[in-house]
Amino acid sequence: MPSVAQDTLFWKAADTLTWNDFKGMPNRSARYLAISATGITYTYRYTDAGLNFQVRAFFVRSKSWRNYGTDLKVLKHEQGHFDITEIYARKLASQMQQLKPTKSNFRKSVEALGESIINEKNKTQKQYDLETGSGTKRKMQRKWETAIQQQLEGEPGCCKNEFYPGL
Repeated sequence: MPSVAQDTLFWKAADTLTWNDFKGMPNRSARYLAISATGITYTYRYTDAGLNFQVRAFFVRSKSWRNYGTDLKVLKHEQGHFDITEIYARKLASQMQQLKPTKSNFRKSVEALGESIINEKNKTQKQYDLETGSGTKRKMQRKWETAIQQQLEGEPGCCKNEFYPGL
């Protein structure tokens, strides 16, 4: 089993996924060609200066898998999942920056916000797969790719409350 550092990729604008990043055991009976295990991690602490935090989007190699083939269109779709995760990591960071918690309520405030943003991310991920047919509906896939790119190139915290380009 690889170490956590080797198994976890943190999102970087200059890096994109390759099929070598998909180290998990494929599920041959799944209806999907690939699965990207992505998530948002955040740490925080309260100091006299206020809330200090770090938010990052990540990809877990050992839990991400692909079935047969090396179709680059499928890989691009999977990159979209990782990019959507980054968009919501930025949204969480932006909203954490705006929090003005007290020492007595900062944990509850941060955890509630984190849960809310992660739920939004999960909803968007499902919508992305639904509208693009998991990447098989090329026109809709391109529409999402454009919207994702626009979000990533925007200001930090750029995300609208609802991020569904297909609607």
